[in-house]
Amino acid sequence: MSTYTVGEMIALQVNYQESDIVGRVFAYDEDASTVILQVESPETVGKVGFKVISTSAIKSTSAVKGSYDHFALVELPSFDAKKASEREQAALLKARRAAQQIGVGVTKEGQQIFNNIANIYNRTAWDGKQIVVMGEIVISPPYQADHVSTRQSNGGNDKLVTLVKQILVKYHSK
Repeated sequence: MSTYTVGEMIALQVNYQESDIVGRVFAYDEDASTVILQVESPETVGKVGFKVISTSAIKSTSAVKGSYDHFALVELPSFDAKKASEREQAALLKARRAAQQIGVGVTKEGQQIFNNIANIYNRTAWDGKQIVVMGEIVISPPYQADHVSTRQSNGGNDKLVTLVKQILVKYHSK
């Protein structure tokens, strides 16, 4: 059988399984060479599952006789394009933020230090090979306590500088 009709009850004999797969055709994609069968769940009566089968694995197909009225095709919930778009945008934003957390051309140790500091201060970012904490404190390679400076000419936040230096000293003492 080269085409499958949605809703039809069929039995498929496939290359990788001895017993037939019996189910109702849920979808057929000729371009992808796949047929999706809605099958009864062997574990739970009244529940259904799905099997995606490559048509190249099908040895033979036969129509199933008998009454399968109790086994109607399930209806999929409606598709909300707006919600899907919102989820996509949120996922893209999350991926961009994750990518910004990865230093380019930095040492493994530099990345580990960045990760440790970012766990404490969520406003930690890369500026080239420098780590910038809270938009004020700059840690330059080789990421030691004596390579901590402030972006502000007036000395900036001395308390934050001290805390960042303590984190670096503790990291390097491990």
